[in-house]
Amino acid sequence: AFHDHTIWARRSFHALLLCPVARVIHILHDAFVYPGHFSRYWAQKQGVKATPRPDSMIMEGGTASLEDLIKGTEKGILVTRLWYIRPVDPQTLLLTGLTRDGTFYIENGEIKFPVKNFRFNESPIIMLNNIEAMGRPERCVSGESNNHYLLPPLKVRDFTFTSLSDAV
Repeated sequence: AFHDHTIWARRSFHALLLCPVARVIHILHDAFVYPGHFSRYWAQKQGVKATPRPDSMIMEGGTASLEDLIKGTEKGILVTRLWYIRPVDPQTLLLTGLTRDGTFYIENGEIKFPVKNFRFNESPIIMLNNIEAMGRPERCVSGESNNHYLLPPLKVRDFTFTSLSDAV
């Protein structure tokens, strides 16, 4: 219903994962998606090396500031935090979650007013295909997991907001 808006997420989806054992795993390289981790059971079934779940993420970015991304937007939504992100469909990597603690309406390159939080349903694969611009990577910490990230603000077209949320 709201998928014609543009979104910037300071904590966005990842393109590169760092494992706790300081091993770098590329999950998106040359437009091919690689699995991010394998449990010992699944690794044995697939004949590959087991890889632990990552606890840090790094994504290369662009050179624009967040302010530049906002100035270049006719109409959009600024999202400063995502929360309660959960899988919906593991095969398509469809995720659901909520915006939280700072969601704003943008018009003619200016933040106009705060808006209610949204629920979203989106696949990071689709989102990565819809990136219009990226800013300089910034340090972030997840409010849910306390994992550390280095991620750019993203300007994404056609992000799928599905409903309004009363979450704060």
